Amino acid sequence: MYPIAWAVMEGENANSWRWFVNILSQELGLTDGRGWTIISDQQKGLIEATHELLPDAEHRKCACHVYANWKAKNKTDRVRELFWKAVYACNENDWKKATKEMETIEGTELGSTPFTDFMAAEPRSFCRAFMSTMSKCDSVERNICETFNGTIVKYRGLRIIDMLEGIRLYMMDRFVIKYNILMDTPDMLCPRIRKRVEKVKEFARLCIARQTLADRCEVKMGENGYIVDLNDMSCTCGYWQLSGLPCCHAVSAISHMRKEVDDYVHPCYKAHHVEGGYRVGIACLDGRQACPNAIGLAVHPPKQRAMPGRPKKKRRRAAHELETRPQRNGVGEEVTRRGSIIYCKKCGVEGHNSRGCKATEAEIQVSPRRASRTAGTPTGGGNSAATTVSAGNNTAAPTVPAGNNVAAPTVLDTRRKRFLHCSKCQSATHNARTYPLNRGNGIQDVVLNVGDRRTIEREMRVATRGIGVYLNGSRGRPAGGTQPIEMDAQGSQPPPTQP
Repeated sequence: MYPIAWAVMEGENANSWRWFVNILSQELGLTDGRGWTIISDQQKGLIEATHELLPDAEHRKCACHVYANWKAKNKTDRVRELFWKAVYACNENDWKKATKEMETIEGTELGSTPFTDFMAAEPRSFCRAFMSTMSKCDSVERNICETFNGTIVKYRGLRIIDMLEGIRLYMMDRFVIKYNILMDTPDMLCPRIRKRVEKVKEFARLCIARQTLADRCEVKMGENGYIVDLNDMSCTCGYWQLSGLPCCHAVSAISHMRKEVDDYVHPCYKAHHVEGGYRVGIACLDGRQACPNAIGLAVHPPKQRAMPGRPKKKRRRAAHELETRPQRNGVGEEVTRRGSIIYCKKCGVEGHNSRGCKATEAEIQVSPRRASRTAGTPTGGGNSAATTVSAGNNTAAPTVPAGNNVAAPTVLDTRRKRFLHCSKCQSATHNARTYPLNRGNGIQDVVLNVGDRRTIEREMRVATRGIGVYLNGSRGRPAGGTQPIEMDAQGSQPPPTQP
C-alpha cells in the first residue's frame, strides 16, 4: 500500500469527487487516465466523476460490496462458492464454466435467479476475466483503503487540523520505516512479494512442463493443460498477464528451463523500484508558531450535520462478515448470536422476543414453553401456599405444610438460574436468602448472616409466620457468647437455661 493523497470533504457527492479527481489528475499527470485503475465500492458521484475526467481509466467495483448486496437474495453456500469462483477466474473459459453452473440453480424469489442477479451487477467490472492487464493489479476488492481507514481511526475523532497533522506524522514515520526495510533487505523482490512467489512455487510441484519451441512450454496440471510463453511473459490461464507475477504453470516452465523465477517478475515488484517511491518521503513543516496570520476573510469550518445515534468510528460490517470472525487473541473464532433461535419468554414461540409479542393473555397461559418453565409452581386458593425449597450441599429440605395466612418460600428453579451463588455454603444452586437447613427436630430453620440490630429484628418478625430463625456467624451471634436464639412456628421463645 502506497498512499498518494487524502482529503476531507463535506460528503460523498458528485461535486466533491469531481474536485478531488480533478486535482489528483493534475498532480499526477493522468491526462485521460489510460493505464490507470480505480477501485471503488460504488460510491455516490465517483463513477460519474471518473467517466467525465478520466474517460480511458479502468473503473472496477469492489467484489465484497457487490456480494453483500447480491447475498440478500442468494444465501446458500453453493451459490456463494460459485460467485467467488466466477470472480477469481482469470480467463473467460473458467468464468463461463462457473456461470453456466450458476444458471442451473433456482432462485428463492419469483422472477429472480442467482444468474440473473449476477449478470445485473455488471460482472465485467469486478471479475478478473475481464480486467485490464496494463495496471498489473489483480485486486477485486478495496481492502487497501479499508486498511488505511482502520489505521487512521484514532485520528478521525480529533479536530480537523489535529486530524490532518496526525495523519501526516503517521505517514512520515511509515515512509521512513518502509525505506529502511527495503534498504536492509538483500533480496531482489519486496518482502511480501517474496512470500507470494514462494507460495506459488509449492503449487508448481503439481505441474509437469514439456518444452516445445524456443521459450514456449506446454504445462499439464491434472487434466488441464496450459501454454506458457516466457518471451511474452504470458500463460493461457491469464494470471501472469493480469498480476505481473508468474503463475504456478509459469514457475514450472521456468524451472524446467533452468532459469530464475525472479527474472520474470514485473519490475514494479522489484525492491529497488519501490525504494525510489519512499526515498522522497514527507516534507517537514514548522509548528503553529511559524504560521502567518491570514489576510482577508476568515475561513470557517463547514456546518456540521448532526447524524442520528452515537458517532461510530469502526467500519460497519456487512452481513456476511458477521457470521464468523477471528477473536482478538487469534485463537478460534468469536462466538456471535447470529443464526441462533430466539424464543419469546411470554408465549414461548420462536422467532420474536417479548417486545414484539402479540399473543393474547389466554394464549400466553396455554403456551407449552411457559408451562414447562413454570413446572413445579403451586396453584392454590385463598391465602394458603405450600412448596418445597431446594437445599444445597446434600442437605434435605422438608415440605412446609399448607395453612391459612402462611407464606410460602420462594420457588427456586435451579435449571434456569445458573449464575446463583450462596455466600454461606458456596453453592451455585441458591443464594443466601433462600438457603435452607434441616435441624432434624421438625422445625424449618434458615441460616442468616446479619450485621445490625435492625436486620435481626426484621428477621425475627418473619419467624412469627411459621419459619424459625437461627442466628449464626460472628457478626450475627448475640454478644457475650450466649447460645443462638431458636423460635418455633408459633413465635414463642423457649425459657433461658441456667448457666
